[in-house]
Amino acid sequence: MRFQAAREDVLATCLALAERGYLAGTGGNVALRADSNHFAVTPSATDYYSMTAADICVVRLSDKKQVEGESKASVESGLHAGVLLARPECGASVHTHQPIASAYTLIGRPLEVRDEAHRALLGPTIPCVGYARSGTAKLATRVARAIEPDTHAYLMRNHGAVCVGTDADQAMRSMAALESECAAFFLARTADNSMKLDASVHALVIDTLESVDGTAYQSLESAGPPDRPRKRGVKATASEIIELLRDAKERFRAKGLFDDAGDSLSMRIPGHEEFVLVFPDSNDAQTRPFGKKGNDAAGFHAAIYRSRKDAGAVLIGSTRWSSALATIGTTIPVLFDEQARHIGKTGKPVNAGRNRRVLGSLERGGNIAIHGEERVCIGTTPDRVVLNAELFEKCAKAFVVAYASGHRIQKVPGWARLMAGGRLRKDQKRAAESYAAGRVPQGMNAY
Repeated sequence: MRFQAAREDVLATCLALAERGYLAGTGGNVALRADSNHFAVTPSATDYYSMTAADICVVRLSDKKQVEGESKASVESGLHAGVLLARPECGASVHTHQPIASAYTLIGRPLEVRDEAHRALLGPTIPCVGYARSGTAKLATRVARAIEPDTHAYLMRNHGAVCVGTDADQAMRSMAALESECAAFFLARTADNSMKLDASVHALVIDTLESVDGTAYQSLESAGPPDRPRKRGVKATASEIIELLRDAKERFRAKGLFDDAGDSLSMRIPGHEEFVLVFPDSNDAQTRPFGKKGNDAAGFHAAIYRSRKDAGAVLIGSTRWSSALATIGTTIPVLFDEQARHIGKTGKPVNAGRNRRVLGSLERGGNIAIHGEERVCIGTTPDRVVLNAELFEKCAKAFVVAYASGHRIQKVPGWARLMAGGRLRKDQKRAAESYAAGRVPQGMNAY
């Protein structure tokens, strides 16, 4: 395989960034210069924990044509090509959805770099380019126009960040410095806004911002290969669903998204009016019918499957940031493209009438609902519920951090939300048709 070293470096970089929490779901991508004419880049819509070196794509710089790779190159390949062409001395262009920098993009203004050590890694001022949809030529053009030889980081409104470096390690150091600078900005503003916040939310935000370290990062040498899930076809037996469920459970637990005794996770058995249910404190998998009634966890999961024919998996439980949303008591707006594309509109948190009111919210097509301190997450496939849960946690964290600062938050424009919502509804319709035919739907991991 040509460019094998570059491919392996891209994979190692992705894993290091994912472990640090800088990549959410399938959001974010990495491009490394392979030679003077090509760069290696992550594939589109691929979970980083299932990615292999063979999935990494090779793209020609001159015309952005993919010349190698088993998968389709990232939709942001044009953005990376523009960056690498404009900065010929740089070998790495890394795009992340890291939470604190992503929160800063909701403000939509340049960031002055205060720390002298960080200035060497980032530049004196980090620009924030105007909104453009993910993966478009317009976004690539806006970033390319902002590039300066002494600026090594770029923010994109309602999106994320791009950092460049001579190699992947230097780009990752810049990412850590960027997160630290954004945290310092929010820390000062949140302290000034303390009287307007619930004490528990204020403490959570302050603790989170103070824990951001601008010097530590996971190097490529320490990012070992993950346990990779096996490729699966469109059919899935009950035993395969149970195995998938346990894999998802362990990933959730590793991310701190499935820890409390009251949490529950289920997956639909295709071709059957049944689902499999697990809890954090037990390895036993329970099979339950869709007709199950009652106010317990099984009854609630059954009601969701009866209500949402496209649901392939359901996660119910509380996290720090969903609890903070419930405490604030406000609706989280649509802040990022991938949120609009895969989660949709999230209703206002509800405190009573769980089954009726939460089901009513989910029946409108959104994949997240908040009840008390719990969040209910739906995915069209077993993999998608994992990605949606990780994505929503990132969105909730970014929103709460920005909200706590007292700054005005900019949403994704209405026209973009409308386009993404249409694609989400098509996915949901296609998923419902697949399950009705006894198959697990495929191709649901856009972005």
